[in-house]
Amino acid sequence: MPFTDEEIIRAYYHFQQTRADEDFWVWQEVDSMCHDLNSGLRITEKLIESAPTAFSRDCIAAGPLEDLVYRFPTTAVPAIAEIAERSEKMRKALMGVNVDDDSPALAPWNALLIKHHGTTGEL
Repeated sequence: MPFTDEEIIRAYYHFQQTRADEDFWVWQEVDSMCHDLNSGLRITEKLIESAPTAFSRDCIAAGPLEDLVYRFPTTAVPAIAEIAERSEKMRKALMGVNVDDDSPALAPWNALLIKHHGTTGEL
């Protein structure tokens, strides 16, 4: 029986706190969802919007959100940009994504960061 997004979100944050082996399934479920751009964006946006702390949000940014950028470099960035237009939490999460210099997503990602943060976040 498939899990609802709400069950996944609840379990994901529980796993994030406990790192219990028996809850590892939820990390795998989110990762599996992020192999499809639509389901990955849906669950990642919900995770970011419901993040109980900035640390939790930043972990989602460096995990599933970054995975989407790497797996779908030409289509994920514009889709994430649309979400960022309406979501302050997504705008904050943008800085938690690391994009390699040789990624086709680098230029559009940097443009997105400059638009919302005035910087690319590089040191």
